[in-house]
Amino acid sequence: MTDTFSFSLAPCPPPFRGTRGLTAAGPGGAMTDALFHQTAPREDDASAGESAAPVDDATFARFQAGDQAAMTEVVRVLNGRVVAFARLYTHSQELAEEVAQDAFLETWRKRKKVHSASKLRPFLFTLAKRMAMREMRRKVHRVEFAIEDDALLAIAPALDAAQGDGLRQRDMMRALRQALARLSEKERDMVLLRYFAGLRIREVADALGMPMGSVGVTLQRTLDKVRRDLEHQGFALDDFV
Repeated sequence: MTDTFSFSLAPCPPPFRGTRGLTAAGPGGAMTDALFHQTAPREDDASAGESAAPVDDATFARFQAGDQAAMTEVVRVLNGRVVAFARLYTHSQELAEEVAQDAFLETWRKRKKVHSASKLRPFLFTLAKRMAMREMRRKVHRVEFAIEDDALLAIAPALDAAQGDGLRQRDMMRALRQALARLSEKERDMVLLRYFAGLRIREVADALGMPMGSVGVTLQRTLDKVRRDLEHQGFALDDFV
């Protein structure tokens, strides 16, 4: 098998909508695993990331062995979400697509360093962020965080329900955007990897180099901070669920 691979990304579909947004407490007050209600992370964490399914073990084995058809499948499964994630940092669809292509190619070249299918997404998303920030520093010498409306809708799909009141929806988006922007880089990365990129708790831990148990604790603390920030801006949790 050759160690080179050539491909071009298909045009990205319209920005996706996430499936892991804000949800309220269920009957009896049981908390669901959503942005403001985080249950203790499970080892398998099977509910996460269904909108960007992880690459299965058989495809990963072929990918790691140098099978270009398997690489094409990896790109097909993960391309849209990697581009959207990169766009959070590039603020440009064209540049995000370039970053995604470079990230896929670098992942292909370094596939032997990815030891299992569960490590592939953390490796790829971490690489995409690093490349996006490097490109932005090269172009503007400074990287600013500016989350787009589509990303907000992915994190909090209930914002769609406010479309009938355009002014209120804009105010809610502004509040959530500001709350996320006030987080530290690691806190924000944790929220985006979990609820926008759709990574499982274990994958978030791998991407950020943290113990899995620490991710759950830190994530809950971060989400509490976001909730308090929203309340300070005059919005109740129920406005977003």
